[in-house]
Amino acid sequence: MTSIGSIPPTAPMDLGEEDLSVPVDISEIWNGPIFNFEGDIALNPEMILHMVRRRLRDLDTQISGATDELEQNTNRAELLARQQQVLTAIRGSVGNDGVIDPQDTFDIEGRMITIGNETKLASAWLESVGLNPTDFPRGGTTLQDLDARIDNIKTAAGRANSGNEMIMLRIQTLTQQRSQVIQLGTSLIKKLDESANSIARNI
Repeated sequence: MTSIGSIPPTAPMDLGEEDLSVPVDISEIWNGPIFNFEGDIALNPEMILHMVRRRLRDLDTQISGATDELEQNTNRAELLARQQQVLTAIRGSVGNDGVIDPQDTFDIEGRMITIGNETKLASAWLESVGLNPTDFPRGGTTLQDLDARIDNIKTAAGRANSGNEMIMLRIQTLTQQRSQVIQLGTSLIKKLDESANSIARNI
């Protein structure tokens, strides 16, 4: 039996956008519009292999793109989580100073913040997570401003995490389609070989 990988690539052929996310009846595919070559075109293992390769390349490209997107989204979610941690720590420090009214202002200059086992200036913590200390001007930042920043970051982090779930679902679906393409191609080649052997026995 001809195996996938034994035939060199041929001219490109459009495989279309068949939905391979559900089980497929091989007999329907064999006699249906995808592999219906009743005219002068002869269906052969090389043609099936080429079509399988073409479809796999398309799926692999989509999987690779989705994987890159997942990695970028994960990195963004992790950064947002660190930003939220730093701002929440500053919020706690400000509260310890007796700043409780939303319109009260506070300064980050010279403020020491401890996160975990590490203590350093609030400005250094902000810079470490990609936030600009100058966005917190002396005497011009209120508790309400800080709370609004924290809420905005929480919202962005929630969107990033939800996006990751959708991307992972898409990768799972594409991976399943890839397996089904291989299974379908193998089944068609096997059916073709069985038909050829049957004809040979009847000669």
